[in-house]
Amino acid sequence: MFPAVLPLADGNKVVMNTIKEHLEMLQQKFNKYFGESVQDFDWVRDPFVANSEYLPINIQEEIADLKADRTLKLKLLEVPLDTFVTYLHRITYVGEHSFRDDPTVKQLYEEIIRDMNSEDPDEILTGFLLCYDEFFVHILEGSEEMILRHLHRIYALVDGGEARLGTMKLLIACHNVRQRFYKQWAARTTRPPTLLQDIDPACEAETTWRHVRTCITKLHQLSKFLSQRTGVALKTVIDRLSETVPTCLPESVLLNFVLQCKSLPNLRKYMNAHCTISTSESYQGKYSTVSACICQAPSLRQ
Repeated sequence: MFPAVLPLADGNKVVMNTIKEHLEMLQQKFNKYFGESVQDFDWVRDPFVANSEYLPINIQEEIADLKADRTLKLKLLEVPLDTFVTYLHRITYVGEHSFRDDPTVKQLYEEIIRDMNSEDPDEILTGFLLCYDEFFVHILEGSEEMILRHLHRIYALVDGGEARLGTMKLLIACHNVRQRFYKQWAARTTRPPTLLQDIDPACEAETTWRHVRTCITKLHQLSKFLSQRTGVALKTVIDRLSETVPTCLPESVLLNFVLQCKSLPNLRKYMNAHCTISTSESYQGKYSTVSACICQAPSLRQ
């Protein structure tokens, strides 16, 4: 089974036992995640014909959307199964900043995104940067490697004292999303709506996650709304966000609460935990992702 290992393992009980333990552990993991019935996962192989009645309701809803997408159905017939996968990821993170004048936080991000997209035009980053006086929210779409390179570039500037950014928290990350919300990257500074009451940072876990989900839902609705506009209509909406879509904008109090939420991962720790990067010359060099993992949020994927 392992011809390359056989010369080393032959007669070596330590190596043989290590291989045996590894295979036994692998079998346990397979049993844990997939169970005994492979038929339960037919929907993964072909969601267009599989029976989804036994699945959780959120997955049933997504499969219903898939079955209604004739373009994807035709594509599945045209390409091999192992290539029918999206490598598009979306992360949303919240941060605080102390920019007041030139350069602004908006200008900082514009330069970074412009440089990265010009360096690799085949895998561009798209998304939206929502800026307030003290806080910002960044919705970023692209390949896993490009997103991680972006995070490393941001923290390289922070560590070098070139970016006045404070605490940053990962709000949500989705992998293998079906399509982008945004066709390009844009940023706007606007006035946040006012929350009439403060949020207790020491509230119970259930209340905490209710506030976090409210923030995620607002941003998801904002992205969905903007994705349905193009050209002049899109620019008009973006330039007047506080007037056109105030209910889709998270309040400053809510963002401050999110940044204090201990249950959400710090963006730097998330970056370090989910990837190993090798660099050639400073942060401007090419990055190579050795390993990465981005969590799923099925109910908010597009």
